[in-house]
Amino acid sequence: MVNGTQQFTATGTYSDSSQQDITGSVTWSSSDTSLATVRGTGLATGVAAGNVNLQARSGSISGSTSLTVNPILVSLTVTAAYSTNTSTQFTVTGNFSNGSAQDYTQLVSWSAPGSIASIDNTGLATGLAIGGVSVTATSGSISGSSNLQVTAPTLLSILVTPNSTSVPLGISQSFTATGVFSNGDSQDLAAAVWSSSDATEVPIDSSGSAQTLAVGTVTSATYGSSTGSTSFTVLPAALVSIALNPANSSIAFGTTVQLSPVGTFTDGST
Repeated sequence: MVNGTQQFTATGTYSDSSQQDITGSVTWSSSDTSLATVRGTGLATGVAAGNVNLQARSGSISGSTSLTVNPILVSLTVTAAYSTNTSTQFTVTGNFSNGSAQDYTQLVSWSAPGSIASIDNTGLATGLAIGGVSVTATSGSISGSSNLQVTAPTLLSILVTPNSTSVPLGISQSFTATGVFSNGDSQDLAAAVWSSSDATEVPIDSSGSAQTLAVGTVTSATYGSSTGSTSFTVLPAALVSIALNPANSSIAFGTTVQLSPVGTFTDGST
């Protein structure tokens, strides 16, 4: 690599087929000293990225070999490739001395100090607590970083239950609002603001309890900018009991008395 060194040796082969190390007695040369230089000892030093031939010569006899000088890593650029509701995928680009770049995501060690987030060896960071943390990628002595901000999960939708229910006139109905959040959690929204499409006929209080004064409406719950709704149908009052009038009577043997049935309904009417 650039600024790196490589020791080469020269071995002489003689007419009797014997061989001898002649590294220190040959003349060494580089085909392009702008890419690599070589000392008289055979020690080559990379100067710039590229391919170069090194030659060892003794009189009219020479031998050569090729040397590839690789560029050196000069910096790492860390970026957030994409995010989901609970995690962020980071990637890193290695920038080299010759101006080239390479994906280094799998070639670095990742770290995210503290308890805000964890990060695995693929660069996938998972939020653990609300706050900010610096995500760092390191290769040897070179490192790069990017900031990660972990925010509170956002409310995606409100589920109002029961859904599409109906009750007779005069009977109250309690509703609950459940928030579905970006991290997959669900939570009871006790602070939801309740409303009715016709508050004069079916009013609903702050706890989600609806009173039935007339027939037919839609009830909804709002929390922040999110709204959930359900269809709530008020049916005609239902009969709950029957009484006979007069309730207590006595008559003489052989006579009659007229009994009248009286029905009581869910709205209190008879």
